Amino acid sequence: MPERLPRKASPLPEMAGRTVVLVGDGLATGRAAAAASRAVRRRGAVRAIAAATVAAAKAFARLGNEVDEVVCVRCSPIPASLNA
Repeated sequence: MPERLPRKASPLPEMAGRTVVLVGDGLATGRAAAAASRAVRRRGAVRAIAAATVAAAKAFARLGNEVDEVVCVRCSPIPASLNA
């Protein structure tokens, strides 16, 4: 049986050699964004940026080694070790 795409989804776009922005409404732990970053890198993305309206400090800590940049509108205090 051929693989079915959920909810009439289109195939994923080409990511090789591109910057991918992972957008969410919030980053509580950063686990989903970290998993998404690993997935897009496996597909060849050269940069991964996590973007959200809100984020917790522990999400920054987790994402420090997973994404190239975190963009946040309203964030908890960023740990000094990550504030470059």
